[in-house]
Amino acid sequence: MTIRRQYSLPNCSLILDGWTKDISDNEGENGRPVMSVLTNAECRFTAKTEQDSLKGDREFLESLLRAVNHYAQYILSGLEAKNKQDWVSEKVKLEPIPKSNRHRLQYIHKEEGKPETTETVDLTTVELFDLIEAVDQLSNDATTLPELTFSIKPNSRRIRRQEEPLAKKATPALSGVASLTVAAIALFFVPVPEMREAELTETRDPREEETLPDGENGDIIPSGIEEVLEVVPAMEDSEEIEALAGQLQTRIEENWEEQGLVEESLSYRVWVTSEGDLLAFQPLSDPDQNIAEVPALPNLLSAVPEETTPEGIEAIAELQVVFDPTGTVEVMTE
Repeated sequence: MTIRRQYSLPNCSLILDGWTKDISDNEGENGRPVMSVLTNAECRFTAKTEQDSLKGDREFLESLLRAVNHYAQYILSGLEAKNKQDWVSEKVKLEPIPKSNRHRLQYIHKEEGKPETTETVDLTTVELFDLIEAVDQLSNDATTLPELTFSIKPNSRRIRRQEEPLAKKATPALSGVASLTVAAIALFFVPVPEMREAELTETRDPREEETLPDGENGDIIPSGIEEVLEVVPAMEDSEEIEALAGQLQTRIEENWEEQGLVEESLSYRVWVTSEGDLLAFQPLSDPDQNIAEVPALPNLLSAVPEETTPEGIEAIAELQVVFDPTGTVEVMTE
């Protein structure tokens, strides 16, 4: 009996083809047949071309799971994403691209009688989020390759606790341990809070830490990005700026899940790179707004590595985003 299992997210799909080895496996959980033999595995990314999808056998799938698990462990442990996989025989490797907000996924394979080839797909952070979630869904599916088990967990180093409201807003519709992984990625580059002297006796309400700092327009989020914004030249090509505004509006519309919850117009100044990455945003209409209530923008915010320098970004476009209570969003060039 041929079986296909598909774990689909907005930006990534993990597709498995196989069959049931034993007749007794025909009745699995909720009446679903158990896929006990894998014939083909495909990792497909929505925004990429068909040539960029990675396909392979069970050995490819197992190596992919180990690579994702290894990469997620470093993120969950609070370590800088500079790790190199310390085994050389793996078919799949996943590692950060220096001085960028991208993650390189490589599949190294060799067919009999042919030289070794390497297929490479560069992922955005959002695509990485969905890849981790797809792998998490597979690991929780008892009717697909049940003997294939692993867990995404942090290394022994302690990680900073995330407050629930902000973690829930970090990515859409996540479940299981993958949600913690995604939240860790999204908040990976938030500076560690400054330590207070022992004699300070004032008790701080933890909810205050989720409120954007006071100011006429609110501080720029994330903190520490101001130097990059001040030094990198502003984009001057009006057509390119208009194109980036259109791309950002499309991404916001796709990621704005709770349109009906905006009670009044909310306005933000945003900064976008020439590649379309959202570097930072600044509240204009409500500087005291809880960061967990900022629509869509935290989900799209690109994590900027600490080693990122102004030289690594060619130009920045400054735009304005307005969320309307009617459920519409408008991105304007300033």
